Amino acid sequence: YKSRDVGVNSFVLFPKVPDGLKTQTGDEAYNDNGLVPRTIRLLKDKYPDIVIYTDVALDPYSSDGHDGIVREDGVIMNDETVHQLCKQAVSQARAGADVISPSDMMDGRVGAIRAALDAEGFHDVSIMSYTAKYASSFYGPFREALDSNPRFGDKKTYQMNPANYREALIETAADEAEGADILLVKPGLPYLDIIRLLRDNSALPIAAYQGVGRVLDDQGRRRAEDGGRGEGDDGVAAVPPARWRRHHPHLLRPPGRQRPLRHQADVADHGSRFLVVVVPWPWRFTALQSVEASPVRGAARPCSPVDRGLSLLASVWC
Repeated sequence: YKSRDVGVNSFVLFPKVPDGLKTQTGDEAYNDNGLVPRTIRLLKDKYPDIVIYTDVALDPYSSDGHDGIVREDGVIMNDETVHQLCKQAVSQARAGADVISPSDMMDGRVGAIRAALDAEGFHDVSIMSYTAKYASSFYGPFREALDSNPRFGDKKTYQMNPANYREALIETAADEAEGADILLVKPGLPYLDIIRLLRDNSALPIAAYQGVGRVLDDQGRRRAEDGGRGEGDDGVAAVPPARWRRHHPHLLRPPGRQRPLRHQADVADHGSRFLVVVVPWPWRFTALQSVEASPVRGAARPCSPVDRGLSLLASVWC
């Protein structure tokens, strides 16, 4: 209720799943009595007018910590994963989710999820696709808070390469054709040129996700500039320790600009304090109505209105 008092009416839910419920195929993701569906019903019963976004991916539920099902040889199984994601999306919609947000980066998942939702009668449930989700060290603090780090390897085989500027155009065209209602770029601030690129090539609303690592990085830098060398009131070190200073070579991105990937701030020892983060959402739009039915959508439906410039990123804990 405090969030609504200051004008925040949209919420994104992310679960922290106990290890005992994690499996290789992430079946807990579509348990109708799981943490996320129960939370959706609780929030909707109490505040029926709020807009709830839900994350669709297997990494919180996977014993391997990856967004997809992992084969014995370490390869992510795309089609088998998409099948699980469709069941997860339908479960969330059945509980009352307004916007489904697939963050897994599997190929073809937007169209498959749209078809699955329409088949179950959820024509008015929108999809916010993670269209351009780049492999980034800024995700580290959030993954540690939710205990969803990969048990081996990394996610570079399915998340996007920061050096590949034009891949965002391919993903934009694919997601729009498959029925996405909103296109999202993550992380946001280091990729303002990609946001501009999507804006110039799509009429859909463009969203940006400010990674927790980036926020904490800026906080640490400000404290360091102010002469602070210890910990602030929020328990975050002013100067991140070496284990979070993942300096990467400068990545050359068209048209010839060099953009360094910056280090993360440390929350490894203070993950229990991470619960709710209010972040500015750098887009706003009013309700939109599809002019005609899309072959993928199956039915015309409005996008969920977001009439505020803020959104709440909520991490749900068991």
